[in-house]
Amino acid sequence: MSQSGRISKYFGAVSGKGNNVSIQSGSGALGAISLSNKVSVIRTTGASTGTLAAGVVGKEKHIVVGAHAGDYVNTVTGGVGFTTLTFTAAGSSASLVYTPNGWVITASRNVTVA
Repeated sequence: MSQSGRISKYFGAVSGKGNNVSIQSGSGALGAISLSNKVSVIRTTGASTGTLAAGVVGKEKHIVVGAHAGDYVNTVTGGVGFTTLTFTAAGSSASLVYTPNGWVITASRNVTVA
């Protein structure tokens, strides 16, 4: 199954107008993850960093590493009990929801939380 097929299976359609998926690729500083999209797919070509800003109460965010050629370290603003998420393999993922207290991790796979 293709990457977009796997994403579609878990998070809905990924094509067409109103796409709910953002894709960031590269190495080094990739910048802020979009809060406008429910799903962010990260494709690393080397060690990479990024950020996740504070959200609004009820906001859901799913971060998935689609291609991995180096760890992706995300610094989270407002994480409840954590400040960084380190994604260590292709298929690594984290699901979060923003609460009145900040971002709470609801699920993760191959992610180091610190």
